[in-house]
Amino acid sequence: MKKPYFTQMGRRAFIRNVAGATFALPFMPSLLGEEALAAGGTAKNFFFMRCGNGVMQHFGPGWSNTEFERFWPTAPEEAQTNLTKALLDQQLPDGRTCALQELREHADKMLLLQGLAYHDWRSSTAGCGHAEGGIRCFTASKPQQSGRKNRARASGISFDWYLYNQFNQAEEWKPLVLSSGVSSSYLGPVLSYRSPGTVEGPQYNPWSVYRALFGMGGGNPRTDRQAELIAQRKNSINDFVRDELNDLVDRRKVSKEDWEKLERHKASIRDVELQMNEGVCGLTNWEDVQAEFDGRNDSSLQRSDLIESLTKLHMDIAAISFSCGIRRNISIQIGNGNDQTVYKTASNPNGQRFHWISHGIEGDGGDDGSVKRIPQAEIFHHEIDRLFASWFNYFAGRLDDLGVLDETIAVWTNDISTGNHHMFNIPYVIVGGGNSLKNGRMLNFNPNQKHRGRNSDTWQTHNLMFNTIASALGVGGTPNFGVGTNAGILSPMLK
Repeated sequence: MKKPYFTQMGRRAFIRNVAGATFALPFMPSLLGEEALAAGGTAKNFFFMRCGNGVMQHFGPGWSNTEFERFWPTAPEEAQTNLTKALLDQQLPDGRTCALQELREHADKMLLLQGLAYHDWRSSTAGCGHAEGGIRCFTASKPQQSGRKNRARASGISFDWYLYNQFNQAEEWKPLVLSSGVSSSYLGPVLSYRSPGTVEGPQYNPWSVYRALFGMGGGNPRTDRQAELIAQRKNSINDFVRDELNDLVDRRKVSKEDWEKLERHKASIRDVELQMNEGVCGLTNWEDVQAEFDGRNDSSLQRSDLIESLTKLHMDIAAISFSCGIRRNISIQIGNGNDQTVYKTASNPNGQRFHWISHGIEGDGGDDGSVKRIPQAEIFHHEIDRLFASWFNYFAGRLDDLGVLDETIAVWTNDISTGNHHMFNIPYVIVGGGNSLKNGRMLNFNPNQKHRGRNSDTWQTHNLMFNTIASALGVGGTPNFGVGTNAGILSPMLK
């Protein structure tokens, strides 16, 4: 095989066929040699999943929320608690289990973080809790101006763009920003900020993301034709690079373990191709998906089955990207800013909007006592929390299948802590990163919080979590992201 068809850059390696389509190889030490082995050792990938409308957690007597505790496992309020399947399986008073029980199979690969809050959390300046949370969630900064509600913008960049800059704007660290939800409504994209005041528009269409990552389309007639054949389920990207790949493997000694890894990688790619091109929940023309979601407030698109299918396809592509290093820095926003999706669950088969459920009333505004309440809203909310947890568990499983769970730090959070727009005790669930993080624990950075009252000095600011993750990913020196009460890292997270 001619040299131009194979390119290696540290742990990253690519095959490009004669038409220009690109196949990124998984990390295969026996194929890539000492250069790749020398680049190993720490977490290499970052994934951030944001949900909205808070979780079903309770802060105890004296707090202004009426939520019941259904999110966290029942555990003593200590700085550190071992996280086990048995702990996650404990029953709540009504016989249910906590939302995080959905992740029980990855208990030893998880970190649960409590006791974190946004800096100066009592001072909300956007004029809307959802806008404020969306801004602070990933930027650890305040709004640029006060009182602008859904027009408010962040005064700092988001963590994904911080990583991109810290890693010298390397192509694989360029943020890939995804979304599974409509972009309009009252509050649309809220997550990623390339620069202060500039929200990065997310990508909604998994097929477009796939084509871009694998070098298909872009006006090249030959790769356009290859993409058309994949869309028709007649071929796979695996078929288009078969000769080049076989030639490479024949000329180098590939271990049995690496060969099996390559086969799993190819099978994952084909599985995603087939899912994308069989039509998702009735949307058969992927070229129209972006237009369907961008700029519309159509309730027909705010469906649980559609959002779940899109989310899992995005996750599949993210896992493959991490496996081969084509992208290392991916975020996803679930739903719009004040998520109006109708998530159908066991107790809510007919569906109420999630934002309504989070407030327990049939409406988006405040509750003056005249608005009809939603019976069992706390159960509906709990089941939606479990749904999100199951999606995050799906992603952890995909990472594990491809052998990159320990190399990937995946974070799931909500941009407010409860449906009442609280911004303290923001929930953080981390899976993976075992090469750098000390997993299998629940950490509480504000133990005994239920007895401390509304004293903001007792909460650690969430920028410290991002600093710690940056350090685990290999950012040199002392990371200093966002704004917080203190500088530094949360050392109990690290090995």
